[in-house]
Amino acid sequence: MISTRYNQNILFYLLLATASIFVLSLFLLQLFAGILVFFWIFEKNSEKKKAMDLLSFAVLAFGIVRIAAIIFSNYHSASNEAFYKEALFYFSFFSFNFYLKIFNDEKKHFLIIVFLGACIFASLTGIISFNFSLVERAQSFSSGGTVFSAYLLASLPVLIFFPFEKTNKIGRFFWIAGIAIILTGIFTSLGRTNIAISVLIVGFSVLYRKINIINLITIIALVSLFSIISFHNNSGLVSRRIENPLFPSERDVIIKGAKVLMYDQPIIGFGPRTFRNIFPLFNEFSDKGVAGWHNDFLQIYFESGIIGLFSFLLLLSVIYYIGIKIFKKDKNNKDLILGFLLSISCFVLLVTSGFITSPVLSIVFVLIITLQNSYGRQRIIPENKIYYN
Repeated sequence: MISTRYNQNILFYLLLATASIFVLSLFLLQLFAGILVFFWIFEKNSEKKKAMDLLSFAVLAFGIVRIAAIIFSNYHSASNEAFYKEALFYFSFFSFNFYLKIFNDEKKHFLIIVFLGACIFASLTGIISFNFSLVERAQSFSSGGTVFSAYLLASLPVLIFFPFEKTNKIGRFFWIAGIAIILTGIFTSLGRTNIAISVLIVGFSVLYRKINIINLITIIALVSLFSIISFHNNSGLVSRRIENPLFPSERDVIIKGAKVLMYDQPIIGFGPRTFRNIFPLFNEFSDKGVAGWHNDFLQIYFESGIIGLFSFLLLLSVIYYIGIKIFKKDKNNKDLILGFLLSISCFVLLVTSGFITSPVLSIVFVLIITLQNSYGRQRIIPENKIYYN
């Protein structure tokens, strides 16, 4: 049995607040997540141990390797920033993983609805800003287009596979409208990789029969209408993309630089956040503000070496192993777990941006994997005490 020192309603409201604020306010996101971490730190150690599982040890192993990479870094002044800039990812994981196991499926479903509602609202604000030419590409109040697009992309399969009541017209209308709004947000953010992944997600959903042909036609019509209006109102960046569709956005230079450094420090890497210190072809960038590898696998390899890359791949393998295991076991939430697995796959496929060191996307990732990890594990006995298998 897992118990907490605190009022469960307070914890639940903090989780709701965190799930609703991701790209709307970075300050509030860090505040709410930080309060949950603070509460978790002062939980009884005996209760924390009960919440430890295979996923916890995989995250812990990855974190230890990242700390080792900081210690052995060639550039401590740059790498030491990772201690406080990446700490929330690890602490949030352990606090989310602990507290989500306290709540039943009904409350977790409500948490997911709030998360999805916030995603739709964020997408609307980004689309409106784009239509009024306030930005070159759709984005949120506190995050640029890349983070905004990835956030919407991660929410898309969860929305599609969430067990909404779609037998009545109102429920089906809001479900279809939500999908169309999120897809429009992704399209108007102009992230080519993310657009391609979103199309694949919708295609898979059709094959899996979560979206029927009539709903698909409706979604395509709405997204086409919204996108055409949006690009008519703001055609600046999209015109440049059409004129030069193969423009690689500096990523060809990044790949060339990666080839030069590939075998320099392969075991433990150069240290976290050292891109600007080690990249050999900086003069070839047209944008001198490039500050990262724009790919998690490259970034972790060059920052933490083969050991770091292995620990990251191990973490992803454990996440998929647990998800597939729960997918087979939890018959009541089968579709939802598949939605989580697809959402996690969206993060993995972000090969042109990355997520693991992002102050926003890394916490979205934590929410998805801890939600998935919390299903298929609990049974509630008559005394209303919660036990875990």
